Amino acid sequence: MNIFDIFAQQLDNNTLQGMANKLGVNNEQLAGALGSAVPILMNALQNNASTAEGAGSLLNALQKDHDGSIFSQLGNVLSNPSAFKADGILGHILGSNQKKVEEYIGQTNGLSAGISGQLLQMLAPMLMGLLGQQQKQSNLDAGGLFDMLTKNNQNIQQKAPVQMSFIEKLLDRNNDGSIMDDVLNIGMSIFKSRR
Repeated sequence: MNIFDIFAQQLDNNTLQGMANKLGVNNEQLAGALGSAVPILMNALQNNASTAEGAGSLLNALQKDHDGSIFSQLGNVLSNPSAFKADGILGHILGSNQKKVEEYIGQTNGLSAGISGQLLQMLAPMLMGLLGQQQKQSNLDAGGLFDMLTKNNQNIQQKAPVQMSFIEKLLDRNNDGSIMDDVLNIGMSIFKSRR
């Protein structure tokens, strides 16, 4: 089972409805936005962990602040993601691409960039918590953590190579990356089916 599937299992219907209500979107818009945002964030995490220094920094952050306990307090995450270091996480993994990612998720799902930004704020600490949980369960070192992220993203790449290619271009720090109108549907059905 890949990280995307495990993450979907962590979000019960009440949490999904709470996210939709907080963002002011319907279930279909939320499903589409989640299907766009989660693979982008996972790919960005892999990019950041692609060097020994980056992987070590991610491992340290997981061991220090992200043990998976966040899933017992999701209501607090939805109401105040900043308390869970959402800004710092997004700034670190997306950097100068954050606005571009917000615009892309918004444009492909009929949302404003502001709403997309709020969604990313909610998701970032949750995904870090999930990674921390998986790291702890499997006792992964920095290299093992990078391997896990790589295998997860390869799995998504096989399911949707065109979309993942676009994500890689979107997150390419050397690319000025104009926002395209493609709809990213990776994983959308997972969240849609749980309305």
